[in-house]
Amino acid sequence: MEDDQSSQKGKAILSWSGGKDSMMSLHEARRQGYDVKRIFTTLIQEDRVSMHGIHKNMIRTQADLLDLELVEIDLPEMPPPGLYNEKIKETLTEAYEDGYEYALYGDIHLEDLKSFREKITESTGLKAGFPIWQYGNKNLVTSFIELGYKAMVICVSHRHLDPNYLGRIIDYDFLEDLPPHLDPNGENGEYHSFVFSGPLFEEEIRLLKGEFFEKDYSHIVDPNSNIDTRFWCLDIHTEENA
Repeated sequence: MEDDQSSQKGKAILSWSGGKDSMMSLHEARRQGYDVKRIFTTLIQEDRVSMHGIHKNMIRTQADLLDLELVEIDLPEMPPPGLYNEKIKETLTEAYEDGYEYALYGDIHLEDLKSFREKITESTGLKAGFPIWQYGNKNLVTSFIELGYKAMVICVSHRHLDPNYLGRIIDYDFLEDLPPHLDPNGENGEYHSFVFSGPLFEEEIRLLKGEFFEKDYSHIVDPNSNIDTRFWCLDIHTEENA
């Protein structure tokens, strides 16, 4: 990607899941001149991040060590139609009223999702930004590794991967072991991760592995889509939150 360090773009709030794409979005956003001060994450059922399945305490730990303000958006297990959009708009509108100019997202190449983000963001007065948009998938994950970030796999798709991948560190061996037909960055939901160390962290998060569990998101996913709704997840903790 082009080096945009000289271009200062203003205050930004960033969508955050705790995984490597969020981390690379933050890294790239700052390199491109965005002043990222605030992040927001969506929690659903038992105070866990939607899709990733990690407890909110883990996101709070990341935010503290990255010196970022965290906004938590709470949703019920089966949110009524339109509630997600309403909650996101409330969060972004508040950011706009607080002097923010941009809302940033970690999408890479899914055009329909990008269009959805742009529409909902611009309705609040903010501009939508995509710091890692069309960043080649293999290049993105290898850049993540080369920059010195570390992430653990904490969720895998039933359809694509088995639970043996849970708990693995994302490194070159991990990429080599992925089935060749899969997106190496997991952009289609093949796997999700949690970042615990890297250049922007004040210190490394010491992770403790918990139990495996299963999640089924069929109740919140469009039945006409081809997205896998069943996942294997790994519960993780820190020593302080164990």
